[in-house]
Amino acid sequence: MDLSASHVFQTLEAYLERQSCPGTLQVLQRAVLSKGSLAVQADGHWPIVDFPLALHRALGGDPAVGLGVAGTCAMFYGFADVVDDAQDHDLTAVPWDAWGWEQAVNTGLALLFESLQYLYEVAPQAAPAIVEVFIRAGRTMTHGQHVDLIGQDVQQPGWQSYLSAVERKSGASFGAYAQAIALANGQSPETAMVYQDLGRSLGVLFQMLNDTYELWNDRLSSDFENRRLSLPIALGFEQLQGAARQQLVSVLSGPRTLETQHQLVDFLEASGVKGYATLRIEVYRRKIEGLVAQLGLSGVPYLGRLLEIPAFPQHHVAI
Repeated sequence: MDLSASHVFQTLEAYLERQSCPGTLQVLQRAVLSKGSLAVQADGHWPIVDFPLALHRALGGDPAVGLGVAGTCAMFYGFADVVDDAQDHDLTAVPWDAWGWEQAVNTGLALLFESLQYLYEVAPQAAPAIVEVFIRAGRTMTHGQHVDLIGQDVQQPGWQSYLSAVERKSGASFGAYAQAIALANGQSPETAMVYQDLGRSLGVLFQMLNDTYELWNDRLSSDFENRRLSLPIALGFEQLQGAARQQLVSVLSGPRTLETQHQLVDFLEASGVKGYATLRIEVYRRKIEGLVAQLGLSGVPYLGRLLEIPAFPQHHVAI
């Protein structure tokens, strides 16, 4: 059986077609999941499913189970992503201008419940334990979203505030993906917790890299436009004092334009914040390398490629 990202979406589509729900809701579910399927069509990969699939290959499990658990991860991500976008007022024009944020939230909830039900079809023996994993992750993610919605207005907008939000969002979701795969492959609860730690650390690394690549970009960053607390901004508030800190506040108070974003990037580079962000990223990279070695996953090509991604793009890029 083809253990690939594209096959995940093929089996997921077949599953959704068998479910009894309004046809228009199915259309909206596909629209949410298309973020992943289109990425796979364009680039051949999408980390939300590639990561669990890579772990499943390394553990040598039944391909059908791996495809199913990866499909659960895709639906769980779709739920969290579209609800997050609705709360951040960041929904795409198509299809949500026509349907409204209320239907976006409802579609996300539908995908959440489908993701949990799907486990009983693809991994029936492990399903109860894996459902508990996703329930705990979802609960933690609501805590992280609470902090994230506070944004730069948080009392102490530094590293700890940032890390608290990221560990409870990207960290919690990737931790669940890894732990789910481990349990589906019969790993002990203790070993599955190490997989969770690996996933959580990788989720934090993904978010930190997303923050740097989005800000060092030739397109307006949604984090910058919506004044969300990203890694470089959090470290700026943490490290800068006096006039330098006031300059950071001044730039962030300016117009929400690409020109101002580039001014912010120049300031973060000149003030040394970029270097400090690089160190934070490298700390997580080293932690992940240790967990990969502990689990005997050092030979997994996918993980090796992830750990080679530079902390920052070499120039402003469109991603």
